[in-house]
Amino acid sequence: MSIHIAASVKDTVTGQNIGVVKVRMPVKSLEETIKNYASEGHEYHLLDQSGKFSSYTG
Repeated sequence: MSIHIAASVKDTVTGQNIGVVKVRMPVKSLEETIKNYASEGHEYHLLDQSGKFSSYTG
């Protein structure tokens, strides 16, 4: 299972959209990233399309 993330790229001078960056990240990698970077006292929640819920606490 993967998560797809996209963001527009804007020209810093004109403010015009000049492209799109798209990333596909395996959920397992995202889970590991959240576990490693979760700030103390913060909670992170992931919910997949089938309703499976995961929670991480820093």
